[in-house]
Amino acid sequence: MDRKTIKIPMAVQSRNKIDQMHWSEKRQLRQNYQLFIRQQMSHFRYAKAETGEMFVVEINAYRIRAIRDHDNLVGGCKQLLDAMSQEQFIWDDSTEYIGIPTINQQKLIGDDKKEGEYTLISRTSLGLPSYPTLAEVLRRQGRKKSWLADQLACENSTVTRWVQTNEIPKIKRKKIEKILEVRLGD
Repeated sequence: MDRKTIKIPMAVQSRNKIDQMHWSEKRQLRQNYQLFIRQQMSHFRYAKAETGEMFVVEINAYRIRAIRDHDNLVGGCKQLLDAMSQEQFIWDDSTEYIGIPTINQQKLIGDDKKEGEYTLISRTSLGLPSYPTLAEVLRRQGRKKSWLADQLACENSTVTRWVQTNEIPKIKRKKIEKILEVRLGD
């Protein structure tokens, strides 16, 4: 698996602290994160996430003073996750694409304090999602092509062609996905 790591020379703020910020301060925090992510992606020549690519995400905050409540640490990562998505370090920050990120912190002690607070973020690609073809979905659900043709008010031969080629017009694809309650592959 392909793991990419970025070091941000600032600590993740607690959610309590972020909640007290003016919206412009929150935006500035996200923009600062974006700058560091963009710079390091360029420096290490990390490729941007591909459309729909899924990742395992880890965030490790190294702080001089630990955030006592883990929920505050997790909530404080919102701007960081938004920045990761904006800079395409990850495709999207929804759980569909990153699951539940692992978020931890470590308290800096002794000589480690000299380096100052920082945050390590890493992504490990799980690749692109694979969705079933129309033929696979119909087979799994025990549906016939004629049933789908009736639902769509179209010819059986049209559905047969879609099943054989998997080339479905976009507008029909959306309707089929809604009827079958599934996302289809290309």
